[in-house]
Amino acid sequence: MFKFKGIKSSAMFVKCVDEDFKGKSARNYIETSAEGYDGSTIDLLGYQNYSSSLEIILFKPSMLDDVLAWLDGSGKFEYEGRITKAHFLESVSTENKFDRVIMIKTNFVRSPFWYNAYDPKVKVSNFIRNDGNVYAKPLIEMYGQENETVKLTINDISLSYTFDETKGVVIDCAELTETMNGISKSKNLKLDGYSYPILYPGINKVFIEGNADVYVTRKDAWL
Repeated sequence: MFKFKGIKSSAMFVKCVDEDFKGKSARNYIETSAEGYDGSTIDLLGYQNYSSSLEIILFKPSMLDDVLAWLDGSGKFEYEGRITKAHFLESVSTENKFDRVIMIKTNFVRSPFWYNAYDPKVKVSNFIRNDGNVYAKPLIEMYGQENETVKLTINDISLSYTFDETKGVVIDCAELTETMNGISKSKNLKLDGYSYPILYPGINKVFIEGNADVYVTRKDAWL
């Protein structure tokens, strides 16, 4: 069973023939060859999206219009306690089987990483543990007093934030944004080296200079 756009597959009376949702995405890379040298050097970049086919059995033919509308566009995709973003962008074929069920075939694309679907907010002290198997780009919440400047260092990446009257900020290390109540707080943030923190699998060291409560979500990521 899976969930897409907040709707369970069972609620749509469908079941996958083969739930082929998991799989490792390909890496992007730059390969460089030089005259006189054997082989080449590989510089690793980020991950590509993951693509696969999907075959579904619809047990209630009268739901076909609803299912076709459901499997269209982009949305959150949940499977076995993990969540990602999926896109159903291609054509969908259907085949009626004895007027009792309908076979639906299509393709989907999903983001390269899975995250914890039941993502708890964790208060940060001196370390953060990424329980996944690939680096995570967390969501960081910081709360402090007005005019207070706090420096947060995660591994070897540091940022400084000066609180204003809202006394808080949400830093999205994937989207590279810093907001509070939907308002940009970029002018209050200073990045050392212009990089946002990432969390490697296992233990990540944290150091907080100043008085602030720091929380993270989206700290665990899987391929």
